[in-house]
Amino acid sequence: MSRRSWASLVVALVWLLLLWPVTAMVSLVVRNPLLGSLSLAAAVAMVALGALGKSLIMDRIVDRRTFPWGLMGAVASYPSLDGYRELLAAMLVTRDRTTLTQLGWHPALAHDLIRHARLGRLRPEIKPFSIRVRRRRDPLAWALASLDTDGYVREAAVTAMAARPRPEFVPFLVERSLDWVPPVRERAFTALSTLLATHPSVYGPLVRLELPRIERRKGAGRIVSVVPGR
Repeated sequence: MSRRSWASLVVALVWLLLLWPVTAMVSLVVRNPLLGSLSLAAAVAMVALGALGKSLIMDRIVDRRTFPWGLMGAVASYPSLDGYRELLAAMLVTRDRTTLTQLGWHPALAHDLIRHARLGRLRPEIKPFSIRVRRRRDPLAWALASLDTDGYVREAAVTAMAARPRPEFVPFLVERSLDWVPPVRERAFTALSTLLATHPSVYGPLVRLELPRIERRKGAGRIVSVVPGR
């Protein structure tokens, strides 16, 4: 039996426990209208709280079920375009704040995701994250929106990542430092250079991991030039 089935069973039992006193209270309305009305109002409140609790419980189960910890590892082990589409769909609905951190644990997966996006294969899956790009605290959306085909969206994503830098942003900032739109490219390169200058021990090794995938692309030379130890 799946986790969601168990959760549904528990929620059903809770509903039964809530509805039993409701039927008893309805009978009180006939015998004692005032007491029955108060009891019925209390029962309705209990049912409303039960509905809210059900929603919260099921949302949590759906989040975990939709985005299990092993999904990224599975896609990384058996990469496919459909797998990346499923991964992005799971990222879209999950409320797990560690999702971006998990992505950082699988650099090869991030690289392949970026490659597919650059080739235009993930446009519909990336677009919902672009809508969220201007939210104040949505680092996952910032990173994925930087892969959008719209230059204005990419620029907004880079601006957000530069304002609140995280190590997980490195593959995306490196990619945007090679962007074909000058304002996006310069903003990303400036952000990347600043991070390498201020925190070389943190960001230097991460940028070095990106070099093999970009070394033959136009403009890669200046990224290599600002990496400490190169």
